[in-house]
Amino acid sequence: MNLFEIFDQEEQGPPKPTLINALRDFLPIAVEHLGLDHFPKIKLEREIKRANVPTFGRFDNDSRVVSVAIQNRHPIDIIRTIAHELVHYTQELKQELGPGSWHTGSPMEDEANAEAGVMMREFDKQFPQYLSMDPVVLPTSNLDEDFKPAITNIYFFRVDDPVLAKDIGLRQSKHSNDWMLFRFNTSGRGFDRSYSDAVRLFGQPIGSKSMMK
Repeated sequence: MNLFEIFDQEEQGPPKPTLINALRDFLPIAVEHLGLDHFPKIKLEREIKRANVPTFGRFDNDSRVVSVAIQNRHPIDIIRTIAHELVHYTQELKQELGPGSWHTGSPMEDEANAEAGVMMREFDKQFPQYLSMDPVVLPTSNLDEDFKPAITNIYFFRVDDPVLAKDIGLRQSKHSNDWMLFRFNTSGRGFDRSYSDAVRLFGQPIGSKSMMK
């Protein structure tokens, strides 16, 4: 069983918010806030085993992989950790990280805490439904360690009806008048429907950006 099956199973009745839903809603906020042009690999793990240093998250400078522990944690707490580690990812891209950057009270660690807080306030404001979710409890089966909740592409549209744009899943950019449609590696047919609707209503995208190296 992989993480998509664990957190995104179809059930009878109204769909319940899942960790995967929360990640899909949060990652576009992080992309815009941090100005990301590429996306790191994110590994969701049962726990992170690191000698002498207990941690819920880790950014590896060499591989540029973000690892996050999820067992028995609230989804909002998980996403806050991802936000924190994505700040370290941007610091690495700027060559700002050094041997002591992870120490409590260091400028890089303080910046990661502050920027994660800003992103989480925006996320909680836009998507308050995730605050009422239960903590993640994983089954005993092994996790799919190669699962990557990542944005692969962003498509930009000119929109003349913001209400329709929001209804089909587009998000307005904070930095321009463009509207954006985000494609994830787990999007499937949901993205295809949104893209077709966007083209039908607003014409072909005026541009696109790949987020994968």
